[in-house]
Amino acid sequence: MTLPADEQDKLYVQGMAGAKAFIDIPYLDEFALQTDAAISLATIAFTLDGAQPDYLEPSSLLYLLDYEVSFEDGDTIETLNLDYVFSTNRHDGNLDEENGTYTFDITRQVQKVIEAAQQGDDINLGFTLNAQVPVLNDNRVRQNIIQGSDNIVFKVFFTDISK
Repeated sequence: MTLPADEQDKLYVQGMAGAKAFIDIPYLDEFALQTDAAISLATIAFTLDGAQPDYLEPSSLLYLLDYEVSFEDGDTIETLNLDYVFSTNRHDGNLDEENGTYTFDITRQVQKVIEAAQQGDDINLGFTLNAQVPVLNDNRVRQNIIQGSDNIVFKVFFTDISK
């Protein structure tokens, strides 16, 4: 199915339907090789799209899961990332109703990717944006239409400790 041009840059995330979005942050490995960075803060923010129907409330909370490689069979699996495990409040993912945004703190995860890249390992496998993680929030029927790649904001604050 091909979407019209104005529909191609949207992310659709819905709990009960299992619709989730794959998020790739390119060039982290290259960044890691160019500098010895100590990450102070890394965030990624998503904005609700104007196409979100008024009669369908967006999720009050989204989850950003990490991809890892299973040691058992080498398959890629979704896991809670380090930032979520460290502090669900700091990790966030709550809808900021005033701005229509979901912001996630991914500082520890970005630092982990950078340290692995500096050791020659590629663990920058991306994230998935989910409306439902059954073990955490049961079954939610909320639907989210989120602005796509041109509107995702990834911020990294760091210190180059090689100097």
